[in-house]
Amino acid sequence: MSPPLPLPVRTAETLRRRIVSGSLASGERLPTETKLMAELGVGRSTLREAVRILEREGLVRVRQGSGTYVDRPDRSGLLAAALGLAESAHIVEVRRVMEPTIARIAAGRRTPDQAREILRLAEVRRRCGEADDLAGQVEADVAFHRALATATNNPVLSDLFDAFARVLARLIAAEIQSCESELSARSHERLAQAVAIGDPDDAEAAVLAILNETGPA
Repeated sequence: MSPPLPLPVRTAETLRRRIVSGSLASGERLPTETKLMAELGVGRSTLREAVRILEREGLVRVRQGSGTYVDRPDRSGLLAAALGLAESAHIVEVRRVMEPTIARIAAGRRTPDQAREILRLAEVRRRCGEADDLAGQVEADVAFHRALATATNNPVLSDLFDAFARVLARLIAAEIQSCESELSARSHERLAQAVAIGDPDDAEAAVLAILNETGPA
């Protein structure tokens, strides 16, 4: 059984459902922190992290001195919101379809600058893992896979993955906690190296290794 999702991620999902269902309308101001904390049964730091998650997804906008407001998502944001309500098993299936193809294409098309960025993010991810920095590791992991999509130099695929990436954090956080950190770091570094040297077969194999480490085939 997978470990439970972190509390901020679950709190963000509760608020996300209200936004997508229309219970919280576009332009509407969210209730005060005090009211939401009492209603959701969470502390201030948890609530603020949940709001940051929704802000990254483009579902809310924080206005300093005024409050937090529901934002009107663009097309990418609407897709991300819908994906945010999808079952984890379905998201995993989409990853298995999408990410091996992204890795193959990126290995053939990446620019030198893109290759360096992918290698850098793999190293950042490793360092965060060694420091037991879960939030940093999740952020680096999502950025790493987004950089791979960018390296396909296919704007449609990159935009599609960008919407998809907005909901990956909740899965990746649980995955990181369920697999061995050093093994995962090595697999990501193998993927980065394969893309950097232009080896599509090994890039695809490395992605599948990563996915197999974190869930059933």
